[in-house]
Amino acid sequence: MKKPGGGKALLFEKPTVNGAVSPFPLAINTMGSHQRIALGLGANSVDEAAAELGALMKAKPPTSFKEAISCSRSRWICATPNRRR
Repeated sequence: MKKPGGGKALLFEKPTVNGAVSPFPLAINTMGSHQRIALGLGANSVDEAAAELGALMKAKPPTSFKEAISCSRSRWICATPNRRR
């Protein structure tokens, strides 16, 4: 049964694979809640992340140099994902 808040996330800093220590840590249940999903996507809420992804799906590349300069000054870069600032 799902726990409120998504339950605990687990981090294994040195997991073993076939008896050998892996060079990569392992995190489990990092997306167990809406808050963690938003945090993982660099947004304040899941709705904000969904709106940003929806806008990116509709984005069109600039058709001229002037349009590219105009887009680069706005919050939404025309054809590239918005980077967390």
